[in-house]
Amino acid sequence: MRKKYLFLGVLAVVAAALIGSLTAGFLVLNLLNRNSVNTAYAQRISSADEQLGKKLNDLFVSVVDSALPSVVHIDVVSVQKRPAPQNFWEFFFNEQPGPGKAPEREYRQAALGSGFVVDREGNKLYILTNSHVVGEATSINIEFQDGRRFEAKLVGKDSRKDLALIEATVDAADTDIRPVLLGDSDQLRVGEWVLAMGSPFGFGFSVTAGVVSFVKRVGGPQGNVSDFIQTDTAINQGNSGGPLVNMRGEVIGINTWIASQSGGNIGLGFAVPINNIKQALSDLKAGRAPSYGWLGISVSDPRTLSNMSSSEYIKSAGWPSQVKGAVVMQIFKGSPAERMGMLPGDLILEVNGTKIDNSSHFVSVVGTLPADSVATMKILRNGKTEDLKIRLDARKDDAELSSEAKDGWPSMTVLPVTEDLRKRLELKKIDQGVVVADVIPKSLLATAGLRQGDLITAINGQNVTSIQTFYAALNSVGAKGSFKIEFIREGQQLNIGVSRH
Repeated sequence: MRKKYLFLGVLAVVAAALIGSLTAGFLVLNLLNRNSVNTAYAQRISSADEQLGKKLNDLFVSVVDSALPSVVHIDVVSVQKRPAPQNFWEFFFNEQPGPGKAPEREYRQAALGSGFVVDREGNKLYILTNSHVVGEATSINIEFQDGRRFEAKLVGKDSRKDLALIEATVDAADTDIRPVLLGDSDQLRVGEWVLAMGSPFGFGFSVTAGVVSFVKRVGGPQGNVSDFIQTDTAINQGNSGGPLVNMRGEVIGINTWIASQSGGNIGLGFAVPINNIKQALSDLKAGRAPSYGWLGISVSDPRTLSNMSSSEYIKSAGWPSQVKGAVVMQIFKGSPAERMGMLPGDLILEVNGTKIDNSSHFVSVVGTLPADSVATMKILRNGKTEDLKIRLDARKDDAELSSEAKDGWPSMTVLPVTEDLRKRLELKKIDQGVVVADVIPKSLLATAGLRQGDLITAINGQNVTSIQTFYAALNSVGAKGSFKIEFIREGQQLNIGVSRH
């Protein structure tokens, strides 16, 4: 009996092992079948797109191989003078020095950026970068991808477009260093692939890819008159001055700035179009400072003036509701604009046939016109359009222009009376006029006593009830003459008299 049970136990174990083996075998076969299905599926997809993918990869690599050898990493050193600590106590406790001028100490400050070779004459290389990269450098060195380094020197700068041209002399054996190909940025389309090359945060000769997000973007850094190519290509600190390259291996822009609260890339990079650079590049190489024209006005955007409702300002000015252009806010004394009859309050609609979208667009269009050129401007004045032909003077430096700001006319900005302004200024329902939003310090009207918040009600006896009537009354006297300005301040009727000569 015991043998019978023992036999049955052994039989059960063998059966269990056999069932387990069969189950495992089935699972393995099933997995193999699944893998064979997946492998066949992946092969079917890759075989269909393999050639396209390979061509795309080869295209990117080919563009990099063509352009990157002409890109340089730029190291600059500038020397700055700062007051030197006088002694132990002043150094650690920041005490002020005694009588007399504090001695100064020179400090070396290092910075970096990118650039690219744009021309070669014999053993002399010309490298383009940003003006803010070289700054006031006392020492400039460039390095190529293969490690070759050369000293460089500044040839010239164009601060209006943030450009700088530097040169370096290479050895006779360095015949393989060649300039980049320059493309036609006017043909660039939104959606095109582009590559940014440079040294972000010092990581030399990095390449990033993206697309063109927008062309002819305006409103860049203060003082830059160029429009910009906007791209989502990763651009960071250190990329400045490096090239933006299209898929033909041509440079179509110079990476210049990013929009970012953190200082790092968020997909908003901007490059100066290469077509905006070519004339300035020619001037710099020839040793000439680029000469820009000066019109002698300041402008604003009618749709965003003083951040108020654009419809209220536009309605008060008597313009069509969908109007575009740049409003003349101030006219400088003795400027080409003043000589040729431009008036405050004129709305500039076109410049040399180019329709003006807003004030930033106007600055980018006029800011690049050369000195002594004649610009035809279509303006809207008192409901009628007319053309003015103005020959531009040579632009003065920024410091001189800033010192002349107080001589602008009328040296103030006015806004229509809205319900919000009426409440804030405690104006009566019967009070009509325009509100002074700003007066330029030390100007004629500021010296005469006009203030922010005053309600101008009349000029030389002509009632002012809107932006349109304000400028009509102001301009009826002409550029020179006497003005009696009546206004309300804190419920009091006041007036001032001024004369322009």
